[in-house]
Amino acid sequence: MRPLPRVRWVVVAMLASAFIVAAALSCGSGDESAPSRGTPLQELSVKYAQGVDGKISYRYNTTNFGSHPNGTRTVYRLGNKIRDDWLVEGVTTILIISRPDFYVCTSTAFLKDCNRAREEEALNLFPWFTPIEEIPRAILAMSSPEPSPTMPSIAVTAARDETIAGTAAKCFSLDVSGRLGVGPPGSEKIKICFSERGELLAMERVITFLDSTKPGADLSLEAQEIVAAKAADFVPIIPPR
Repeated sequence: MRPLPRVRWVVVAMLASAFIVAAALSCGSGDESAPSRGTPLQELSVKYAQGVDGKISYRYNTTNFGSHPNGTRTVYRLGNKIRDDWLVEGVTTILIISRPDFYVCTSTAFLKDCNRAREEEALNLFPWFTPIEEIPRAILAMSSPEPSPTMPSIAVTAARDETIAGTAAKCFSLDVSGRLGVGPPGSEKIKICFSERGELLAMERVITFLDSTKPGADLSLEAQEIVAAKAADFVPIIPPR
């Protein structure tokens, strides 16, 4: 595979954690009848980790949250096929996983480009950390019979029904005694919303650092449109190299 231009590495590096986490937490069958894992929040997190077919476009915003850029994220899933698009400052970076094939594409107003990649090449492009995927993973860890001793406590402080992108949502407020993932020490307040099927509809993370000289950080993700995914969505936008 031809080396990726530097402008693509920043965005591409954020894409695959969703796929890695889903593979680690489930067999990726797409079965919506998830087994009970305890609380309603945990059950919805299981469904999300298993994967739900569809296409969801999100607005993604961060402040003081590392190097994660603001932009638009569109996630596609159809059976074992997965696609993730990030639109940042006019550049859309596209990852398509359609086993046994992997593609990385770029689209701008002036350029379209696609590269075919071997699985190990594609997955080596991505870190294991993402501030979105680590929240459902932490929720599932709450039900583990042997939780990690370094895992901060997570308390559900409220649950309510909302409507997001025209879809009924179950929303939960969480207080976290420490930090989830990596970063300076502090505490977090999180809001996370799922559909009954397990689609992630919204998330907000607000971090207060122990070092009072550091400004707080926040991240928000909210679904804007939910439609069906089509087989054509997983075809590269131009013939790949």
